[in-house]
Amino acid sequence: MDTALPLILPTGSDSVEAHIERLAAVLDAHALTRVEYEQGSLHVVLEKQAEPVLLPAPFEVHTAPVPSGTSGITVPFPVAAQQAQAASQPSGNTTGAPDEVAKQLVKSPLVGVAYRCKEPGAAPFVSVGDRVNEDTVLCLIEAMKMFNEIKAPCSGTVTAIHFEDAVLVEHGALLFSLD
Repeated sequence: MDTALPLILPTGSDSVEAHIERLAAVLDAHALTRVEYEQGSLHVVLEKQAEPVLLPAPFEVHTAPVPSGTSGITVPFPVAAQQAQAASQPSGNTTGAPDEVAKQLVKSPLVGVAYRCKEPGAAPFVSVGDRVNEDTVLCLIEAMKMFNEIKAPCSGTVTAIHFEDAVLVEHGALLFSLD
């Protein structure tokens, strides 16, 4: 953005330092990163680097079991909030056996909001104990206003559901255990 600002510098016996000080004041007063000035044989260019923009550090997402009484549910959350979240996690409508007995783990292929049913109030696609065939729709993940069907990679029985309905899931988050 080349905007000419009216600038009247001291003339006569004033030193070059006085000119530079006045230019520096203009640089700061107008939040500029560069000022160039030429008057007669005097040519001055003042530049300052823009202040770096600090972005928040990305956080790691892990899964951890929810406190006892919910039999095997895992919920993704930031590592820093692990202690607080584990104590306050509500029990949901998802239950299932521990992951050790699962033959196949179904993980989220993308980041998005996971839904257990096609629309609010409808029956879920699958529940714990349901027998599924390869390519049976297990859930939907909404990402960028697109609904993506998550299908069973093999035939089996749903032994655990590892997410709450309408909750954000990360890429690689465990969704289902199949036996």
